[in-house]
Amino acid sequence: ARRWSLSESSAGLLFPAQFLLALAGTLSVGALMARVGESRVFGFSLLLMAAGVALVPWGPAPVALAAVATYGAGIGLNVPAGNALAAAASRGAVETALARLNLAWGAGAVLGPAAISFALARWSFEGAWMALSAALTAAGVAHLLASQQRPDTPATKAEGGAPPPEAAAAARQAALLLFLYVGAETAFSGWLPLLARRMHGLGPAAAGAAVSLFWASVLGARALLAFQLLHLPPATWVRAGLLLFLAGSAVVAAAWGGPALWAGAAAAGLGLGPIFPLVVAAYYRKSGASAGRLLGPVFGSSALGGAAIPPLSGVLMEWSGAVAAGLAVPLAIGILLSFLTRRRG
Repeated sequence: ARRWSLSESSAGLLFPAQFLLALAGTLSVGALMARVGESRVFGFSLLLMAAGVALVPWGPAPVALAAVATYGAGIGLNVPAGNALAAAASRGAVETALARLNLAWGAGAVLGPAAISFALARWSFEGAWMALSAALTAAGVAHLLASQQRPDTPATKAEGGAPPPEAAAAARQAALLLFLYVGAETAFSGWLPLLARRMHGLGPAAAGAAVSLFWASVLGARALLAFQLLHLPPATWVRAGLLLFLAGSAVVAAAWGGPALWAGAAAAGLGLGPIFPLVVAAYYRKSGASAGRLLGPVFGSSALGGAAIPPLSGVLMEWSGAVAAGLAVPLAIGILLSFLTRRRG
C-alpha cells in the first residue's frame, strides 16, 4: 500500500487477486491430481508461487496484482494437494495427520511475517521478495526430486457417476464452513498490520511481529490438537475456539493500546487454530472414498471466502474513516460460524 500509494479499498483488491486465482487453481486440482498425482501437483504449486513472488516488485501496481494472482494460483493448488497427501498417509488417523500438516503451515505463517518485515527493514523491497522466491524454488525442486523416488498414488481417482448423497451433503457443509472460516481468518490477519501501524503507530517490524504472534497462537492450538495434548471432542474444539476468536477480535477492535493488540491477536489465533483441520477431517470421514472427487469445490469455497470477505473490511474502513471498523467483518463471520456449528454439529 505504501509503495504504490494505495487507498484501503484499492489495497483490498490484493485479496481477490490472490484468492480468485487460488479458486481457479483449486477447482482444477482434482483433474490434475488424477492425471499426474498429488506429489507432482504439490511440487509444481511451489514453483508457481515462486514465479509469482519473484514478479511482485518489478513494475507498477497492475503488474503486482498479476504477480499476486500468480502465486495465488499456486496456493490454490498447494492447499488441497497437501491435504490429499496427508490424508492418504494418515492410516485412519486423519484428524492427527491434517493437524500436523496445518501445524507445519502455521510454523511458516509464524516465521513469514517476522522474517519479511525484518528483511524489508534492512534490505531493499526487491531483495526481500527475491529471497522468498528463491526459498520457494528450492522447496519445489527438492520435493519434485524426492517424489521421483517413491510411487505416487492419486487419491482423487474414484468410480464414475454422481457421488453418494452423504458425500455431497458433507461437501456442501465443509464448503460453507471453509468459505466463512478462511474469509474471517484472512480478513483478521491480513488487515492486522495496517491496524497496528495506523491505530498504534507501530513500525513495520513491530506490526509484522503482531501478525507473527497471531500465527504463533494458531500454531500452538494446532500443536495441542496434533499431538493430542488436550483430549476434547472435535465439536468442543471448534465451538470453544470460535468464542475465543470473537473475544480476541473484540479486544483488538477496542484499541486499548499495544499490549491489548497483542493479547487480542494471540487469543484470536488460539481460537482459530484447530478449526480448519477439523472441518477438513470431518469432510474426509463423512465422504469416504468420494472425498477426492469433491475436493476442488470444497477447497475452492475457501479460496472464494478469502477473495470475497477481506475486501469488505477495506470498504468499511474507508467508508467509516476508522481502521478498527474493518474488524466488524470477521467478528460478524465468527458469530455466524458459531451459530452454524452449533446448529449442524
